[in-house]
Amino acid sequence: MNAYLKSLNPFECRDTEMLPQLLLVCKLCFCVIVLKGYYLELEAPFLPFIAWLDVFHGSAAYTWLMRAGALGGGTMILFNIKPKVGATLLGSILLLHLLGTRLDFKNHVMLTACVFLICGLAPNSHVMRLYRWQFALLYFGAAFNKLLETDWRNGRFFQNWMENRLNSPFLSDIAHATNPTLVYAGASWATIILEFVFVYLILDKRWNRTAIWLAAGFHFSTTVFTGGSIFGFFVPGLLIAFLGFDETSLVRTTPSAAKPLFTQKQEAIKSSVSTYWLLFTLFWLIHLYAPYYFYTQTAVFTFCYLALFPYSDTVNWVRRNTRSNNDTPVLES
Repeated sequence: MNAYLKSLNPFECRDTEMLPQLLLVCKLCFCVIVLKGYYLELEAPFLPFIAWLDVFHGSAAYTWLMRAGALGGGTMILFNIKPKVGATLLGSILLLHLLGTRLDFKNHVMLTACVFLICGLAPNSHVMRLYRWQFALLYFGAAFNKLLETDWRNGRFFQNWMENRLNSPFLSDIAHATNPTLVYAGASWATIILEFVFVYLILDKRWNRTAIWLAAGFHFSTTVFTGGSIFGFFVPGLLIAFLGFDETSLVRTTPSAAKPLFTQKQEAIKSSVSTYWLLFTLFWLIHLYAPYYFYTQTAVFTFCYLALFPYSDTVNWVRRNTRSNNDTPVLES
């Protein structure tokens, strides 16, 4: 009984069917959904992308079923009760909501739904690869869409965004002190090029940590310029998943009697309960109570990145243990 109750600890992310850093990400995302009250926006379809969903328009039962399913799936994630099933359920509900309501389609919700589905459905031997491709697709789509827009290429979108929507005299003064056209066009092209660079850095495992630092800085700067962005708030949190696990610790061994074909080491970097407690509590205390949390949340992420950065000892320990018992390890590519 004590062991079972201990496994329900919401601050414990190890020894489950899901990789520890992905479980942490799923828990953080679910807490965002609850604390932001987004689950209350899960309502009956209105102007759906899929026509047959209009059958449930105005249905109170549909609304309550969606909310109950989302909270139920999130609770399973939070308390380590079949977290893969919970992630699949929550991701499916978020995706169904987006497909059923055109007016409530949001990029960060779509990204979060995909993350839940990847974490819930993908086998652990391939989940980080799919997770990486999800982010590569995210940045490629963002850069490619900007490249197709004339107003992004000539800087007019950036200029209108800065001067009219954000109404930032500081940025306007800097631009008009030189050449506004060149400054705004240069900022637009710098954004496009940087997002394409992110695609390469994320897909090449050798540069993952460089990509994380650049992406965190990029989203922090956009947060500063925009005065707060929920998308900029979500993405750095999702990037934590790249720091907690080394993929070479997924080792395929030659089959032998009474031994599985796949052996899996879920050793997270400094994988103690206190580390996850730190990530979890600092993240949400600042989000809820700091007066300028959009400016300070990246500082917390940076601190967490520094705490998780040294990983060579863990990787070496895993490799030593997986080479024991005369097994011949073959690292997954």
